[in-house]
Amino acid sequence: MLLIKKRALEDKSIYINEFVDFDSKWLDRARKEFEDCRQNGIILNSSFDDCTWILTNEHKYTRLNFVFPQTLFQEQISKKRRSLSMSFEEFNNAVKAFIIFKIHYNTQNKLKALLLFLIKVVENTDYFHPKKASDWLDGYRKKERDSSMRQINDFLGFIDFLPISDIHVMKVQAQEDFESMKESYYMVQKGNSLNRRQLGEFQSYFYFDKLFKQFWFHIATESEKLYYYPLFLWWELTNILPLRPTEFTLIPYNCLIPNSEGGYKLTIRRTTLKGINKKFVFHKIDEDYELFDYPIPFHIANYIKDYQEKTKKFGDSVFLMNYECFLSFLPPFSQLTLKAKRGQLLAPFSISTLDTILMHFYKDILQGKFNLEIVSKESNKENRLLTNELKDNEEEHFIKPTQIMKINLGDTRHFALINMALSDVNPILIKDFTGHSDINMSYHYFGHIDKIVKCISYNKFKELRQTIIDEGKISTLRPVTLNSIKSILNKDNERYRVVDLGKCFSPKFYEGDITHCVEADNGDCFNCKFIELSDKESKEILENRKMVLEKEIKDDGIYFFNMITKYKGYLNEEAELNRSFLKLQQSTNEYLNLEQK
Repeated sequence: MLLIKKRALEDKSIYINEFVDFDSKWLDRARKEFEDCRQNGIILNSSFDDCTWILTNEHKYTRLNFVFPQTLFQEQISKKRRSLSMSFEEFNNAVKAFIIFKIHYNTQNKLKALLLFLIKVVENTDYFHPKKASDWLDGYRKKERDSSMRQINDFLGFIDFLPISDIHVMKVQAQEDFESMKESYYMVQKGNSLNRRQLGEFQSYFYFDKLFKQFWFHIATESEKLYYYPLFLWWELTNILPLRPTEFTLIPYNCLIPNSEGGYKLTIRRTTLKGINKKFVFHKIDEDYELFDYPIPFHIANYIKDYQEKTKKFGDSVFLMNYECFLSFLPPFSQLTLKAKRGQLLAPFSISTLDTILMHFYKDILQGKFNLEIVSKESNKENRLLTNELKDNEEEHFIKPTQIMKINLGDTRHFALINMALSDVNPILIKDFTGHSDINMSYHYFGHIDKIVKCISYNKFKELRQTIIDEGKISTLRPVTLNSIKSILNKDNERYRVVDLGKCFSPKFYEGDITHCVEADNGDCFNCKFIELSDKESKEILENRKMVLEKEIKDDGIYFFNMITKYKGYLNEEAELNRSFLKLQQSTNEYLNLEQK
């Protein structure tokens, strides 16, 4: 028996649950569902019986290949003497029916992943042979780090749907193990999320921003700007609005709305298929995405208008990103191939198009013009910067000035959400953009906030250090530290008083006025901008305080995101949400102040 969701015919906003039994009517039901999807343009095939189905959601194609081993199936009957209660054709049709019944539960990527998972299970268990199935489950539990709980859950629904007589052995064991596997899986996911990103990644983020702006405003030719403009808009826009890559590629062409104050709002599409607001999957852009308007800085609006002007010659476009402009940079044969492959799509400019441009930027610009070494997150496992876990006695380090890690298209959403949390953005708006109900996403997005703050302070130090060196105020023959820089900056103010932690250059404190002391958390010299630490003991205390703050920032970030996830709009919840928001900002500001000591 299989549970499916259907839209009510009399009211399209209402969804009802139905059960489908494996009886004489299930195949007719599946074929009717297939035909409905074909009529709606979701499936491009003409026949349910095709071995390969081609699906589309108007901005990409997905191929589903139903390639189950027929010889293996026949061996189970002839050699293993199993009574499978169905023919191979019936089994294949059962899989197709299962997929078609799930088509409005899942995105097309998830449907493909589910089908590949079913094929893998069949091949590894000899069509759910009791002994093979037991061995496979035992091995699978040891690999739950790589598993998908959604696929496992759907798989349980699939084997419950099949009438194979001896499949109950696997069914019982799988159901008994499912809860323990799920608990273990989420514990592992939590650990993975906390360890996933390292300092080198965040440093590369700031470095990428600096180099991109240097290239764009000082080096790029008009031809290069035309090719890299989608990437430039992606970088500028998704760093302030945490859009998913697909949401960015689906920004409508007429997206700028002037306001009465001379500024602009930007119309964007946001998916309805994520988190607690997940709806029925239509596989249509207008129904799976909703339009929202957000104010944007004036300079970004000008970039968009400039891009629209430059791409007019390539013809009209429904979406902001112009696919014909991208094609114009390719050889004629490649243009013809891509037009034939994606020409029927409503939105041909996809994530893969944007990723191609990003790859060329790393290869031709960062590597070719800036002579940087592109460091992969997945390769070079001996480099401790790239590993997911550090040993207890190891410490993370920043990458070399000649290196940069590759940024993925989805990374800017991660950084934009953290940046919103560290700024004065309304926490309710941050919640609106997160759109996730899974508590583990808090670790994914905010479990590294301490490292972002550390990189911010590190980059501020580098800029200050270079300014001091350029002005010839300090010798580069000795180490340049924050304290030595502070000593140079304080040379113009010789008047100070000696205090327990070093020298206080507060002009008010020198005259006997303790106003600055009160402002610095009632006499806490660590939080005072006028202190210059002078002895080793004070510096050790400072480093210990910074370590404590790093943990506080990470914990405060995770707690803040948890509050966002749970927020329902009640008065007491809003007060706690604002409190956690302010606490996160307070910890961050204290850390940045300490880094200036």
